[in-house]
Amino acid sequence: MTGPIAVFDSGLGGLTVVREILLRLPRAPLVYVGDQARSPYGSRSREEIRMFSLEILGFLLRFRPALVVAACNTVSSVALDLLRRQADVPVLGMVEPGARLAARAGAEEIAVLATPVTVASGVYPRLLYHLRPELSVFSKSCPTWVPLLEGGAPPERLRRAVCEELGSVRILWNGSGANGRRRLRAVLLGCTHYPLLAPYIRECLGEEVTLLNPAEEVAEEVARMYPSSLKGEVLFYTTGDPDFFSRWAGAVLARPVHVVHLPLSVLQGSEDAPLPGFGG
Repeated sequence: MTGPIAVFDSGLGGLTVVREILLRLPRAPLVYVGDQARSPYGSRSREEIRMFSLEILGFLLRFRPALVVAACNTVSSVALDLLRRQADVPVLGMVEPGARLAARAGAEEIAVLATPVTVASGVYPRLLYHLRPELSVFSKSCPTWVPLLEGGAPPERLRRAVCEELGSVRILWNGSGANGRRRLRAVLLGCTHYPLLAPYIRECLGEEVTLLNPAEEVAEEVARMYPSSLKGEVLFYTTGDPDFFSRWAGAVLARPVHVVHLPLSVLQGSEDAPLPGFGG
């Protein structure tokens, strides 16, 4: 493996995956695409999600990556097999590592927080039933969170939205297991945007809740596959506002970043268009 690690998401969420990768491979070359102009993916049709994902994959393959990470649970739930058929390099998703992480959590019952598309796909309950048939899985769609994050909502609005969505999960936690003891509290963050809301989720569900972040499992898989000796640039592209993305990326990664605007016209015809920015 000699090419960069390629990562993409509908917007900001994949930065939580990049953060975990760079913690393990701090000098690795990496290229990231955030499709903020068409975010959120979680309320779009499967056909749109697949089309957008293929467009981004085509752009990323021009960098001759060693591997590609679809750092989006929504994409992973409805388009991962398609991406794997189209790429000549490994393509990693979020849901399989997320399910493995949840299966190891030791909880009797797990709440999966995800986008409407991911919940409707049934992918997490299906994978978890295969891994741990006795595990009870409660899936909760949180349709307002990603639009608010991508729209730059203030902290108080984010906190209120999180608590509004989690009312049914709080009721669930008040129950007891078959042995009369309180169920172990575990929540799988089934969208890469959701770790950005972790403080509010803890505030609403209680500090004792265990938040399971699939990004950690994905980053471990990347670190096992990718040579730690390789060094290079970290490149960021967004189809949205580079300044907005740069502020978020700098905060999430705790480092200054340079972000280049990626026109949708380049994604939609990337074979003939020059690579924008970074001297490409």
